Amino acid sequence: MINKKLFTFALLITAFLLSKNEIYGQNHKDVIHLYDSAYSKVLDLGQIPFWVDLTQELSYEEILELSPSFKTSPTHSKDKFNVEGNYWLQLNISIDSFSSYEWLIEFYDQTIDDMIVYLPTVEGGVEKIFMGDNYDFDKRDIKHTNYIIPLADNIDYTQPLYVRVQSAHKVDLLVNLTNGDEFIKESTLKYLFFGLYYGAFALMILYSLMLFANIREKKYLFYVIHLVFIMLYSASRDGMGFQFVWPDAPWVNSFSTLLFIFGMTMSLVFFIKEIISDESDNPLYSKAMNILMSALTVIFFLILLFFSTQEGGLLLITTILTLLYFVVKAYREYKKISPYFIFGLIIFFFGFFIWLLKWYAIVPFNTYTLYSLRISILLEMLLFSYGLYDSLRLLKERERIAQKEIIQHQSEKEEMQNKVIEEQKKTMILSEKVNNELEEKVQERTASLQKRESELSALNKELQDKTEKLDKLNRVLDVNNYNLKGEIKQERERRFTNKRLSHKEFEELFPDQLSCLRYLEKQKWKDGFTCKQCGNHTYSDGTKQFSKRCTKCGYNESVTSNTIFHSLKFDLTKAFYLSYIISNFDEEFSIQQLSDEIGMSRNTVSKFRLKTLKAKNKESKLLLPTFLPTD
Repeated sequence: MINKKLFTFALLITAFLLSKNEIYGQNHKDVIHLYDSAYSKVLDLGQIPFWVDLTQELSYEEILELSPSFKTSPTHSKDKFNVEGNYWLQLNISIDSFSSYEWLIEFYDQTIDDMIVYLPTVEGGVEKIFMGDNYDFDKRDIKHTNYIIPLADNIDYTQPLYVRVQSAHKVDLLVNLTNGDEFIKESTLKYLFFGLYYGAFALMILYSLMLFANIREKKYLFYVIHLVFIMLYSASRDGMGFQFVWPDAPWVNSFSTLLFIFGMTMSLVFFIKEIISDESDNPLYSKAMNILMSALTVIFFLILLFFSTQEGGLLLITTILTLLYFVVKAYREYKKISPYFIFGLIIFFFGFFIWLLKWYAIVPFNTYTLYSLRISILLEMLLFSYGLYDSLRLLKERERIAQKEIIQHQSEKEEMQNKVIEEQKKTMILSEKVNNELEEKVQERTASLQKRESELSALNKELQDKTEKLDKLNRVLDVNNYNLKGEIKQERERRFTNKRLSHKEFEELFPDQLSCLRYLEKQKWKDGFTCKQCGNHTYSDGTKQFSKRCTKCGYNESVTSNTIFHSLKFDLTKAFYLSYIISNFDEEFSIQQLSDEIGMSRNTVSKFRLKTLKAKNKESKLLLPTFLPTD
């Protein structure tokens, strides 16, 4: 018994010491606050504290007992993922008690092999959720391509939530904390995009098969095979294949991506080989393609045995560049190959190149880099399809022109023989006539140019005079505009300070919602911006008008948040007038009078009056406009 305890203690100490090589960044104990106005937060290991268990043997209870130092890593990328260890993520979550949403945790990478989520409950127990592509898809509680963990009410959020991630290949540890409504909206759009994406491929495959059945050229068959492997590769990367094609065979996930990359690469080589062979009689191209296919086969099996997905991507990128060289060279030599095949290969290359840059964290993870590969694949399909159509069109056009030329050649030959003698006679007459006409045209053109030059000089002078007058007029307008701004400012100060404004007069100052938001922005951030999450003072423009986004933590704050106008259910201009009257002349009006004046129900006016008086009497921290003169 003593030896077992000593062994366990030594094992924990060894794991702790080994893990120090995997710790980056600073201690991170900030709580992730979830509230309605912040409907979604995407975090990576730069914001999520994590610890790597290189022994791969520690349990949840041992982690709690050992209490290792969880830290963040701002420089962590998918390429730095250590497949020899278990990643433990620590999530400190706080959900606003007034939140009206159900919240979820979403892991974007569908290729994670094994993941266990530990959720401490208020009863003192721990709920475990098992997920990953090592389990049958039907065992998931939420049938979605991504891994979804609902944050139920029975979870004890005073304790950290732990997630253990184990994968035999490199994965992206990107976590999205979102509410149920936002998740449903994004999922609907996502599956709609997938339907259109795979539907386009299915239609193009059917169209190409019909062309192959009629024309019997192998390039259409290889193009169909290429499209099929592209669909399978896309399905293996986005989880659609695991959800709909092989849901009861999770073992397919371990090799599907590399296998489909190889199929996509080889079919592309065969397709380009047929394209070049149709337009070129040079046997060197065919021999070079055969060597390339043999080399690809050997390299692929080496990658399959000893390397991972990014090496397969590098193989595909290298192949695309090689094929691009052959296609460009053949196009320059024969001018018969459609340039759309070149454009398709270039776009296909850049799509995988951006994917590789995202893998090594050279470019950031966002919507554009996430879908850049899909967009490039879709454009490649469209360009290749149009290239096949263009090749067929050019072929038919060449045949039509050749037939027409053969027919016309005989008649033209006979006509030319008759015209040669006649043309020789006319040549001397025409040459003399042309010389005379040219001399006359030159003289007329010279006179016309001289007249035009004089007209342009007069127009330039007139334009300069008008420009000087316009400059003087602009200076006068600038002075008048400056004086008018001063008068407007003085009038606003007089109206606010000397007398109570009527509803009509108030609408002259705040005629629309835009003017109200602009005034509220100056009131709210008159002393500068301070982030509610991290206290940072620098910002950029937010996602909505007049909102501000923290440059440090990314928190997006609207202009109405923390004011009496947040979550307003009626027109903002009416709310501005009510806050003005209630905060300055509340005793002069009854609720019924205010209700009649602005055309609102007494209940709505009464509720907003109570909210405004609380802000005025400092009973709440909501901002109330002072309606003092502003610049």
